[in-house]
Amino acid sequence: MTAPIFSTRRCVASTLGLAVLVLVFGCTGTKPLPELGTVRGTVTLDGQPIENAVVFFTPDGRKGRAAIGMTNQKGAYSIEYAQGVPGASIGRHCVRISTSVASGSPDETVPSQYSLKDSLFADVKAGDNTIDFVLTTQP
Repeated sequence: MTAPIFSTRRCVASTLGLAVLVLVFGCTGTKPLPELGTVRGTVTLDGQPIENAVVFFTPDGRKGRAAIGMTNQKGAYSIEYAQGVPGASIGRHCVRISTSVASGSPDETVPSQYSLKDSLFADVKAGDNTIDFVLTTQP
């Protein structure tokens, strides 16, 4: 019997889904929190809001904890560093946006340049940050 072959997309979706579970059920423990900035905004694709997309803010260089949020029906999101702790660490972040993580489906509605590749970046500053993502299906 041979081992099943999983697609890269399904593997990434599973990994991202695990990250969401860690955020939802994880805690910050006794470690002090880093300096955080609140982050909110909207996500659109070809001018239309993207509903139920997970927005990942991963510190540039992959050092530090990712912060995660989810879009509503209007495409609005806000980021949490941990459950009940709004914000993301201060500094530059690689941002990925995915609808397959939230749905558990391998069918991704966000183009791969935004869901799988390091093509979106955002700088989080102390205080309030409004960061909108205007995505397009055309490269």
